[in-house]
Amino acid sequence: MHSYIPNRKFGLFKQYIEHTSGNLLLINNDGEILATSPPSQVLFGELTGKNFNLIFPGIDLDSAGKEHIIINNKRYVITLIAHKEEEIVLAELVATSLSQQALSITPVSREPYLYNYKMIQALVSGLPAVIFRFRQPPRGGYEFISDQINTLTGYQRKDFAPYGKMKLHDLASVQDQREIANKMNKAAQSLTPYTIQYKITTRNHEQKWLHESSHFVRENDVVYCEGVITDITADLQQTSASLKGALESEDLTNYEVAHAMQEGVQQQLTAALYAFEAVKNQMPSDNQVFKSGLDALRNGIDQARTASTRIAPKTLSDFGIIDTLTELAESLTRQSGVSIEFNTNCQQLNLPYFQATSLYKICKEALDNSLKHANASAICVQLYKKGSCILLSIEDDGNGFEEDNVPHGQGLGMMRARAQALNSSLLLDSKTKRGTSVALEITI
Repeated sequence: MHSYIPNRKFGLFKQYIEHTSGNLLLINNDGEILATSPPSQVLFGELTGKNFNLIFPGIDLDSAGKEHIIINNKRYVITLIAHKEEEIVLAELVATSLSQQALSITPVSREPYLYNYKMIQALVSGLPAVIFRFRQPPRGGYEFISDQINTLTGYQRKDFAPYGKMKLHDLASVQDQREIANKMNKAAQSLTPYTIQYKITTRNHEQKWLHESSHFVRENDVVYCEGVITDITADLQQTSASLKGALESEDLTNYEVAHAMQEGVQQQLTAALYAFEAVKNQMPSDNQVFKSGLDALRNGIDQARTASTRIAPKTLSDFGIIDTLTELAESLTRQSGVSIEFNTNCQQLNLPYFQATSLYKICKEALDNSLKHANASAICVQLYKKGSCILLSIEDDGNGFEEDNVPHGQGLGMMRARAQALNSSLLLDSKTKRGTSVALEITI
């Protein structure tokens, strides 16, 4: 028989209680309140650290069942779920009318396996989250996973290891699986908490975004991961929609400014240059003022063209993302001397302007970072289409860095914001002296 409650470790139960909608208290055998749920805090204030026996006198923590107390003219039915072997007591408080009949005390089963499993399932049944606990390899597999996994993924609990062959993270993309594995391995080595967001494909082929908040504990030389997984798809979609609206407005403004520069300022400067060139042979050869003015005019045209391209490249609206990234790679190779290779399986790719602009800006920022900071000798840009998915990746052979020390001020915020507005996430993989990889996958 296995116990699903960590012996003398209350981290998993604290996570339950912090997310539950019920009035729950977690109490040790000395009567100390270890954790309180949000609704119970509204009713009674912060009780954590206080003594249950002093606040609720007359309640026997050694019993298991339902008792009644009256607080502020309200009757509360307290259901005590005691587990002596694990030194833990759960108390559920339910307000009832004073006129209601007293409820009879219902004993709770003491059989360890059924008791623990049923107690946790009952406790988390109202949570909008999946609760899990699994062993790390080599003896891996879920010891507990709540029934909400069916609503979240479309798969049954029995489909997941050790009952079945699946792992929840198998439903994530390959890129997300790599980032999840990196985070989990680091957290497992140091027994520290971690949080991560990733996208899965459900049994019904839905795309869902999940937030996972977990921690590792060691018991009898076995490392366990315990955590909570919530569906944040609706929240992210709302945030992404707002972010997309703001960025689309920014892109439209940039396009109008760049168009005005290209069609107005640059054309006028170019016309002036032609006029100066036409009279150049009529000017004395030693007229330095004329030469300086002509050089300044040429430089001004070049700078205006460069500025307008940085704001919104004309090729993006005229010819699309493939030609624009091809030109970008060739241009930066000429300027920097670093080999930048662009590979794609698309001859043409017609994307909405916002998607094309975001992919271009993310790629341009990643290339700029590699050229400025990575001391790379080669960079590879890839854009591949598979079905309705587009994968963009930028990899270099430069210095790299440890992901725990991500450099600030290198446009990562902009790239992540663009990725989120595309309902995606930016995947950053880097190791010192092993280069850096930036990737994202979008649905079109």
